[in-house]
Amino acid sequence: MAFKTEQDGVLLFTIGGKVQTKEEFDKRVKVRFGENFPAAWKEALAYVKGFDRDVLLSTDDFFRTVYRPVRDELAEKWSAASDQA
Repeated sequence: MAFKTEQDGVLLFTIGGKVQTKEEFDKRVKVRFGENFPAAWKEALAYVKGFDRDVLLSTDDFFRTVYRPVRDELAEKWSAASDQA
């Protein structure tokens, strides 16, 4: 689960009980996509914009309605794209 938090006036997220800095995000997420990160991020934003705010804010609804249906498909797609880059 992720939660918004603020540290020294900077908006950050707490994931799994640990504050994720920009450097942590770059190291753990962004680097996995390599040069494909901007396209993957754009696709993800376009996808979540299709859901009501209440669904996005609900842990259960988000997982069941937003994340789970496309998780494997997108992971496979972007893993393959990263392997080809």
